[in-house]
Amino acid sequence: MLNKIILPSAYLGSTVYYAIIIKHKCIIEANENFNRRSIRNHCNIYTANGKLKLSIPIKKTNKKKNYKH
Repeated sequence: MLNKIILPSAYLGSTVYYAIIIKHKCIIEANENFNRRSIRNHCNIYTANGKLKLSIPIKKTNKKKNYKH
């Protein structure tokens, strides 16, 4: 039996994140709970002036969304 790797969705994952996707059969989790300040909406890039933190603003809603696969 093969072990499947389940990864969280990522705004801009690290090189390790993409290396795992390339080397293994992975499942990207679509129904996980949202955690602020996770790789789902944050990333760091390096510029000439040093490290820059990027994030996608999140609008909070009271509605639950169901995604169909």
